[in-house]
Amino acid sequence: MKQAEFTLTIGDPKSDVPNELRVNISRLAIQTGYSISHLSRVFTQQTVPSLKCLGELSIALKMNIGDLYRLVTKGDVNVGK
Repeated sequence: MKQAEFTLTIGDPKSDVPNELRVNISRLAIQTGYSISHLSRVFTQQTVPSLKCLGELSIALKMNIGDLYRLVTKGDVNVGK
């Protein structure tokens, strides 16, 4: 079975060039314990993630939880194939 992938494009406030983080959503779902559909809704701003969800995501993505929250809630995470 082919695993779904999406790209998180994260802007560095100190740079004009965004950093790109390629994440396999199926693996992220396994790492965090959240479903693929829930993660998709979080990253497309269809739902607000809980603090627990943000914590699991920040660990899996190796990001600061505050930075991840700002990116998700401001819509600064672009999701695409």
